Amino acid sequence: AKARVSFRADGVMLLAGKPFLPIGFYHVSQSFPPEHRLQMVRDVAAAGFNTVHTRILKLEQYGPFLDECERLGVKVITEFSVPPEKVIPRYRNHPAVLGWNPGDEPAAHGTLPEEMFARYDRFKRLDPDHLAYTVICRPLEYAAYARGTDVLAPDPYPVPRGKVESVYQLLKQAAWEARMHRTAVWAVPQCFGGYSAWTRPPTPAELRTMTYLELLAGARGFILYTYADGKFQIRDHDVLWRAAGGLAGELKALAPFLLDATSTSAKKPTKYYAATWWRGEMGRVVLVNATGEPQSFSCKAES
Repeated sequence: AKARVSFRADGVMLLAGKPFLPIGFYHVSQSFPPEHRLQMVRDVAAAGFNTVHTRILKLEQYGPFLDECERLGVKVITEFSVPPEKVIPRYRNHPAVLGWNPGDEPAAHGTLPEEMFARYDRFKRLDPDHLAYTVICRPLEYAAYARGTDVLAPDPYPVPRGKVESVYQLLKQAAWEARMHRTAVWAVPQCFGGYSAWTRPPTPAELRTMTYLELLAGARGFILYTYADGKFQIRDHDVLWRAAGGLAGELKALAPFLLDATSTSAKKPTKYYAATWWRGEMGRVVLVNATGEPQSFSCKAES
């Protein structure tokens, strides 16, 4: 039978046979009581997001959370503090479930590709209907892990140490590796800061630039890190929170073209990045200036 979650050859996800663009937030649930997680999903749903990535901490607590997600129209990707063999059979038929995370940033935590492949096989035996989602933080490891997951999700966090523009090439690299194995590529845009080496969060302009660069590089899903992780809470940063909601609205407006385009093109001119999506006789053009300086451009319509 057709899986509830599947992928087209172009990396677009199909949910019950219909194209779906996941736009969401992480919640590092082990840092907070269950009530905080419920408030998170209510906030992100009100802001226009349709997906969350959370952690199951206690088996019996997760059902009410999934029920609230379903009520709000939000899909859930879950990582585990409870054995997956107990979680997946219990909740795999819940309509809010989108997928499962077999292990976050495995390359950074010493989890070899072979172990991730074994987890993938185990998860698929438990639940063939939903996706497996793998975040990779080391670009040199994209190729090693791309063939053992349904979704490869790089999480480059360049602000403030690096260049925002760097995310484009990293996502292009990940997309190239993933395409060889018919694996989809999503992105984890940076939406945090103020601790460790990330001494500040991105500005609204930096967040939008990173996300659109990742889109142009081939990402077809976006799970922002993070709503809250114990050291950062986006609701304490009102300007960034409102910018994230605006970004969700923009992506939602683009979604019909991203998911159902009759033709597409993308290129990098000298000073900016550009892409077009056509749907019948209507088109959408995205230009991204990653230089930090004003740039001129020209657009010529062809009949």
